[in-house]
Amino acid sequence: MFTDLNDPANQPVRLSLPGLTLAGVSIAGQRTMVYAPDHDVCFDIGLCPAAVLNCPTVAISHGHLDHTNALLYYLWQRHMQHMTPGCVVCPHEIGPAIRRMMDACLELEDRPLPYVLTPLKPDQSTPLNETLTLRAFATRHTVASLGYLVVNTADQKPLLAYTGDTSWGPHFQRPDVRDAQVLVTECTFFESAHRRAALASGHLHLTDIVSLLDLVNARTVVLTHLSRRLPIERARRMLNRVIPARHRDRVRLLSHPTPGEAET
Repeated sequence: MFTDLNDPANQPVRLSLPGLTLAGVSIAGQRTMVYAPDHDVCFDIGLCPAAVLNCPTVAISHGHLDHTNALLYYLWQRHMQHMTPGCVVCPHEIGPAIRRMMDACLELEDRPLPYVLTPLKPDQSTPLNETLTLRAFATRHTVASLGYLVVNTADQKPLLAYTGDTSWGPHFQRPDVRDAQVLVTECTFFESAHRRAALASGHLHLTDIVSLLDLVNARTVVLTHLSRRLPIERARRMLNRVIPARHRDRVRLLSHPTPGEAET
């Protein structure tokens, strides 16, 4: 079963949260992109809408193609439109592979494509702008991976945490992740029969989200990377059934509203 990527329901959606706007789309195995325009960063780039070209920094959580396949387009379009070179932040393990990809692009185009590559190790940081810093933290996936925190440079207050693809691990117990105002994390598997599959493939299950909501202090937890096999209406019903009532208002899906539901 394959998702129709031309279906408007599978195009980027905008979430207006208190003090923060997110725009993105995330379908497991097909495309993930989460843009935080207020923070000058786009997390992963499996798709590059025109608005993302204005973003100076792309932070890649891991190298899987559904999270990286629009990277060259992003860098090339910024160059063609006479913008500053895009900055690519990534796990240090995949930095050499990105450089090789850029070398291949040079060979194909027969002209250089400017870019800035910033490989990070866990707990290393890089500035996003004059007031915000991007901090990396270790996550658990099937390949080298990082999560990222947007922190206020002045007081180190964690504003936004993004895990990318990950299974359960100690990164959720980090004080800066627990205290982030908004947490964006994945939930690939919902069905009770898929708990082992989630663990084996380095992903989270809906039951993990229940535990997570008791652990973190985020006012909003945004869930991404739902399986393409799971209709969004069923996902919403399962969330309402499984998530305790005290937490339901904190949980959002990075998806378009179902018919009759107000868009926010």
